[in-house]
Order: sequence, then structure tokens, then C-alpha cells
Amino acid sequence: MNISIAVIAYNSEKTILETLNSILEQSYGSENIELIISDDSSSDNTVSIVKDWISKYKNSFKSISFIEHLVNGGVSKNCNSAWRSCTCEWVKTIAADDILLTNCISDNIKFVNKNPECKIVFSKIQTFGITNGIIPNKFDLRFFDKTSGEQNTYLKTFSFNIAPSSFINRKVLEKVGYADEKYKMIEDLPLWLNLTKAGYKLYFMDSITVNYRIEASITVSIDKCANIPFLY
Repeated sequence: MNISIAVIAYNSEKTILETLNSILEQSYGSENIELIISDDSSSDNTVSIVKDWISKYKNSFKSISFIEHLVNGGVSKNCNSAWRSCTCEWVKTIAADDILLTNCISDNIKFVNKNPECKIVFSKIQTFGITNGIIPNKFDLRFFDKTSGEQNTYLKTFSFNIAPSSFINRKVLEKVGYADEKYKMIEDLPLWLNLTKAGYKLYFMDSITVNYRIEASITVSIDKCANIPFLY
């Protein structure tokens, strides 16, 4: 089975090579991966770095597509550009400052093959940078025991970070209309709400699949301000 991996990039010159190399090194085999990289009009050297990397490794993948946006449209639009370009049954999304563990795709494929009713699965995340730990915590894991309807109700009041580990069936993404672009800087929570509202339960796999970078940055506070319309 071929898998689509979507890399979401913006001003990622310092980190994107780590991200791309972690995809190249997947135990599942890069020849089974359709790689889509979408850049949201970076003002640094991200684009040139990506083009150089693609020239070296383009023959190592099933296919590689590079989407270069000329105007910054925000995270949701950038995700949708990548997702709409995917053609494989399953989509793994990764930000261009995070890292896939070598077992990421293999573990996800094994899980969905054993659980054919599953259309979206999350897993454990190893944080690194200014904090180091494993998420989600034990308390949050109870969320995955709920039905899709119960999960939807829960997410209207509480939330926790699970997006970096998401592994989603492409047809399900299409059915719910991808990310809601009216929320430019928050693509994940509105999507989880739409998925659970449509009756898709969010599953959990007890395996660490992603290294998630946490850095002190003004971007964090800007994102929180940008998400106020969604909170309302």
C-alpha cells in the first residue's frame, strides 16, 4: 500500500531537512511514499533548500510534488493544498519542524489493517526543545474510549494536542471538506469536530511515532490571538 505524506512548511529553513530526512528513512520504504511538500510563501531559504533536497532524492520516492504558494494563506489553506494533492488511501501530515520516527508509517499501517473500522488514528508524541515528555498524558487517553458523539461533545469544551501524530483516511478528509479555511491559523480542532460530528471515532495507537518540536517563540502568542474567532 502506498502512503501520502504531506509536509506543511513556512519559514522552515533551519528544520525542514530533518523533517524530510526522517521521511526518507522510514522503515516502510520511501519507494512506497507519495511525498507532497506545501510551502506557504516562505521569506527565508526554505524553498531553495527543498528544491536542492528534491534534486538529490526524487528517485527515492514513489513521487514528489512541491507546491509553492506566492501569497501566504495561513496554516489551514496550506494543509488543504497538500491534502487535495494526495492520491493515496492514507495521509500522514507533518509540520516542517517536526520529525517522524522510523517506525511511524509502518506502525500506523499495522494498526489500521488490524482495525478496518478506523478512519483516523493518533499515537504518542515525544516532545523536544524547551520541554521534553510524552503526550497525550494518561488522563487525556480516556478521551479515546468515548464514542464519536461523546468525543465531539468533549472537544467543544476541552482539547489537547494530538495533531502531530494524525494518520487520516484521504476519502474521509474529502467527505468532511478538509480544514475549515475561515480559521487561518488553526486547522486541527475544527477538523476533529467535523470528523466526530460526521460519526468518525478518533482512535489511539499506543506507540510513539513523532518527535514534536517545542520552542519559545512569538509565533505561539500570535497563533493564540488568531484563534479567538474560532473560540467564539
